[in-house]
Amino acid sequence: MDVFYDHFLSRDWQTFSGIPLPEFVSEFYASFESHRADIPLDAYARLRQMQAGDWLCSYGDISGVAQALQGISSRLRRPVDLALSISVLEHDYHSLQTDFAAFFPELLTYVTPKSNATGKPGDRASLQSALPESERGFEQNDDA
Repeated sequence: MDVFYDHFLSRDWQTFSGIPLPEFVSEFYASFESHRADIPLDAYARLRQMQAGDWLCSYGDISGVAQALQGISSRLRRPVDLALSISVLEHDYHSLQTDFAAFFPELLTYVTPKSNATGKPGDRASLQSALPESERGFEQNDDA
């Protein structure tokens, strides 16, 4: 489900942020170096693979989701062809999209403290600013 939701977030990014997805992702990838000392070696290697394949932007296409699921499958102790679940995504696309549209604004409200409205990519203010007021899921606090 996580990768399916990544698909909807990537595909509809402009709904949640005024910052274009490629720009946001580029800043995220650039942050790897500044946090290098804090990242375990295996995790850092995976992050570099993520950057090399531009995984985050690729999720916007179903082929990118299939590739991500195939990659996850190859890392499981017991092989499972998760890419077969693409048929579920395609069959239930509208209902999964509706679920994501309800879930993501709630997630933003839950995980982002009001004091984090810095205007930087990915924070509450920039992700929520593009949403219609009725879909924001929280009251704007200009004092934050």
